[in-house]
Amino acid sequence: MSTENLIADLTKGYKLDGKNYDMWNRKIQYLFDFKDQTKLLTNEMVRPQEGNSVQARRDLEAYEAWVKKDRHARYAMLSSMNDDLIGEYENYPTSKQMWDHLKFYFGGTSTTKLRSLVLKFEVYRKDPKHSVTEHLRMMSSMIRDLKSFGNVLTDEQQVLAVIRSLPDSWVHLKQILTHNEGIKHFSDISRHVELEVECQEATRVAALYAQGERKPQDTGATRHVARDRAGFVNYRRLSRGTLRVYIGNGSSEEAVGVGTYQVHMRSGRILTLHDVLYVPGIHHNLFSVIALLSFGYSFKIEDGRLDIIYDSILFGQGYLSNNFFKLDFFNSFSSDVLVTNASSSVVDDCMTWHARLGHIVQDRMTRLAQEGHLGSLSKVSLPVCEPCLEGKAF
Repeated sequence: MSTENLIADLTKGYKLDGKNYDMWNRKIQYLFDFKDQTKLLTNEMVRPQEGNSVQARRDLEAYEAWVKKDRHARYAMLSSMNDDLIGEYENYPTSKQMWDHLKFYFGGTSTTKLRSLVLKFEVYRKDPKHSVTEHLRMMSSMIRDLKSFGNVLTDEQQVLAVIRSLPDSWVHLKQILTHNEGIKHFSDISRHVELEVECQEATRVAALYAQGERKPQDTGATRHVARDRAGFVNYRRLSRGTLRVYIGNGSSEEAVGVGTYQVHMRSGRILTLHDVLYVPGIHHNLFSVIALLSFGYSFKIEDGRLDIIYDSILFGQGYLSNNFFKLDFFNSFSSDVLVTNASSSVVDDCMTWHARLGHIVQDRMTRLAQEGHLGSLSKVSLPVCEPCLEGKAF
């Protein structure tokens, strides 16, 4: 029986999650005993010095054989872990180091385990390599682990821990989250963090627009939005009420479908956009630079001209017109495409801040603005807010 089949049999439906370490430990030892490789968990080899003697060559051969076996051992252990633990332990260079750390972290007494979990949770900070979603998933896992050992955190403790774990450079975002009285639970803070990070990232990047009936408003787009159904080459309807698109001026429109949309550039190339929302009620098509960057596109602005580049090839162009870049394309069903500069007006817009802060009252927003917590927004004047009126009706 191959090692892979043994791993599959031993760990079928049973992977290390932190709470089942004792049984997992026994199963892995069964595997290594069967393969006569138990010494890999207790001994390490050091690469021998280079040499031309017979003994030097034998030492090198023995070391290379050990490296191969140790690599298989690491694969066996990692393959039998939950996904979140794989990311945490895949960087350990040898199976012994991984084994020793797992034993220290999960194999001690309950008191030792709890102390270790508490310490890890208290000092945990977002890894720059991790997305916000990955970071929140890690924190959720640690909260569950603490609960399994009898340390149940209150909702307030969970919320404060998430805010504390964010990078120090996100001080502005931390202030927003701290003052948001609508954040009560872990699910609330998770949703707000993801939304705020998305909004902040959007304001740093330009967005592509297709001109509609009105002059486009400044906005930060992280999703492509189209008002023309004819441009879709692949399309599916969304259930009623599934998703609404919020505009920089505080209004919103319902997305009724999603699919793949094509723009025929004057260069002869076709710009294919994925996961485009179909929003017939919006006044202009909106194409997200953030989304295009994620697919490998790059942009160059010089002398009033915008170049869209993919794999070092000029894909299409746009030209400056009335503070917007008009893209050169020839879809028969749509009018001129415009590109706007990145703008901070979305962040500073009263209605945007009002929505971000959980629809708090104007007096409280005014106080936050005076304290400098709302960017360059210094004066708050809220129009009638329909979501607030709907909330008061119940």
